[in-house]
Amino acid sequence: MKQKAFTLVELLVIISIIGVLIALGPGVGCGIFIALVLGWIGGLYHLLTGLQHEPVAVLIGLIAFLLLPVTLHFFVAPIAKRHNKIWTFRKSCLTSLMIVLFAGAGLAIISCVHNIVWLLYPKERLFDPPGGSTLYQMQSSSKLKHLATIGIHDYAETHEQQFPSGGTVLENGQLGHGWITQLLPFCEKQAVYEKIDQTKAWNDPQNVPVFKERLKGDFESPYFWRLPPEERIDGNGFFRTDYSANQFVLPVGRLLKRDEITDGLSNTILFGEVTQNLPAWGSPLNGRDPRLGINSSAYGFGSKHGFGSNAGKGVNFSHCDGSVRFYSEATDPKILEALTFPNDGQIETMTHP
Repeated sequence: MKQKAFTLVELLVIISIIGVLIALGPGVGCGIFIALVLGWIGGLYHLLTGLQHEPVAVLIGLIAFLLLPVTLHFFVAPIAKRHNKIWTFRKSCLTSLMIVLFAGAGLAIISCVHNIVWLLYPKERLFDPPGGSTLYQMQSSSKLKHLATIGIHDYAETHEQQFPSGGTVLENGQLGHGWITQLLPFCEKQAVYEKIDQTKAWNDPQNVPVFKERLKGDFESPYFWRLPPEERIDGNGFFRTDYSANQFVLPVGRLLKRDEITDGLSNTILFGEVTQNLPAWGSPLNGRDPRLGINSSAYGFGSKHGFGSNAGKGVNFSHCDGSVRFYSEATDPKILEALTFPNDGQIETMTHP
């Protein structure tokens, strides 16, 4: 008997799905179809980009993956033997592989669902509740850590232990380029750096095309790409960033030496997240004062991280030693002030009254 290609029920299900996609409109309908088929790629991409700057975590993960079949075999084989069953090491390896594949499939499904909900409810993102996302907080922390440990410290190693200035000053007295531009060669952006004429201001007509392009990578938080297009670009067409520097560590027109940070590298804020008045990434005035508080000033630092009460909301700050810490809105202003200046001795005073 010849088997039917589709049963009546299967055919009705297919027709129903096609009907729903058509009813949603060509844009959303096609978007959902693509999300179902390829949505897992986005999740895999964000996972890999999040791990590329965490070699220790990757190493631990590989060790755990290799130890999983060994551990499984150690516990299961004796149990099987007591029940007169044979459990080979090959079975342990295959079972371990299935566990990993099921975990990967779960992540893929989450990514697909995320993309579909993003299409249907663009203002209410899944896994991005009001107040922020723990996942995004971790990703942003990784980016800030990379900026501080790789960007700043590699720069200092090649510039006589000096940090970059917040903004350079040209021979004619004009403001030149911001700290992001100076870090480009140290953050895998050499090609972009070579397009910029350092002898001319960042907003000079010759340099304008470069700074009107989005600078992806470590120079923007995971929230940035989710902003409406009009909020990613300023009034002059320059692409923005949502990271700023501590203006007292990266001052305009001056290079601070590492040994000038006498309060300690771990006790001095270097970079942080911002949510209001986002600066252009090439601006030489991309510095802020941490003393303005967290999420309390349009010209201060802030983020969408956190849940629930104000005590749970806050911002990621990277310190001059490369460490990244989360500070809530409830952080004592005196602590923020002590962490702002690189050599005022306030941390020492607060630690040893």
